[in-house]
Amino acid sequence: MSLSRCFVRGFRICASQYQQSTKADWLNRTQYFNNTVRDLVADVMAKGEVAKTPSLEKRLVKLMEYDTLLRIPLQGHMTMMAYEVLENPKNLNEQNLYKAQVVSCAMELAQSYFLIMDDFEDQSETRHGQPCWHLLPEVKNLILNDACMFRSLVNDILKAHLNDPVYTKMIDIFNEVCKHFVINGSCIGKLQKPKIYIK
Repeated sequence: MSLSRCFVRGFRICASQYQQSTKADWLNRTQYFNNTVRDLVADVMAKGEVAKTPSLEKRLVKLMEYDTLLRIPLQGHMTMMAYEVLENPKNLNEQNLYKAQVVSCAMELAQSYFLIMDDFEDQSETRHGQPCWHLLPEVKNLILNDACMFRSLVNDILKAHLNDPVYTKMIDIFNEVCKHFVINGSCIGKLQKPKIYIK
């Protein structure tokens, strides 16, 4: 209970500091975050198997631009805020903050993966005010392949920038999150009433 109270107190302090930020500060922070995501994705693709297939590389970049960078990176910002609250102030150095930024970017990419799969499962039509990825003419049945490739970027980014035991721990956490996402989707799918279309 004391740990929870400490977290809530610290989070409120951190949140109050963030509230003092201007809209311009948030826009600058989001722009910096998005640039970091671009750099991380470009780096792992250039050094991996994706680089051998330029068309696939362009496709993943387009998917990232389409489903990740158009929205406010809320998960990324929250991950960084949580780290800054929970970490010992003595350890808030440039190296550790960069590692936290890497994890935050990976979290945002994982969120995109969840949204892509959720939209396809629900047969949603729009996301972020534009047609869902699976509805684009050049996607269609390739949606599952695109999603799997996008999910692999998360592992590649973590592997490229984190060392054991942090890397192994992060992979376990991300895999656990994915498992709960699948379980949640299965439960929702069973609870939803079937759609009946009347001509």
